[in-house]
Amino acid sequence: MSAMDEDAPESASQGTGDARVDDALRELDDLAGLEVSEHPAVFERVHGQLVEVLSELRTGPDDPGRPAG
Repeated sequence: MSAMDEDAPESASQGTGDARVDDALRELDDLAGLEVSEHPAVFERVHGQLVEVLSELRTGPDDPGRPAG
């Protein structure tokens, strides 16, 4: 194992435990096949999906208007 291998983060493909997060992160795998100019659209889409999940965690799935904490 090289020093780079030791410093590499765990792969998102191992899963986070939340299918919505896993699906969003899987979209990042497509970046290698895209032109760099197309990357921002992918990042924006993934960011939006993750914000949606985090928002639900903060407010709860049944009451989107409930104040946090």
